[in-house]
Amino acid sequence: MAIPTLNGNELDNVETIIFVKDANIIPLPFPGGDSDATETFDLLGATKIITVSGAYVGEPATVKSDIDIIDALIDGNQESSYVFVSDQLGSLNVKISSFDVTWTIPGNRADYSLKLVEGI
Repeated sequence: MAIPTLNGNELDNVETIIFVKDANIIPLPFPGGDSDATETFDLLGATKIITVSGAYVGEPATVKSDIDIIDALIDGNQESSYVFVSDQLGSLNVKISSFDVTWTIPGNRADYSLKLVEGI
């Protein structure tokens, strides 16, 4: 099994990959009507949100370096998408929505959660 990557950078010790695909259906219920009378509209298209969770483990300087690489990708100007690759989802063009890191002190472990949005 290959290690998942983001922009060619390995995402160490991935424990879970979760994705949610949302069609953004807009319901319009009729007053006094039951749910079977609800009109639904698919006006906005679909979105896919991928959450990757894992941990960087090692010497603190090495772990910090690995975190800094991903952190630098969220520069506030993501004009181009990045490539996320995993055995489970294949190759997807994504932008980074959030990157959460929890350091274990004392220790040499930083748990992370990376939220990605599929798109160009």
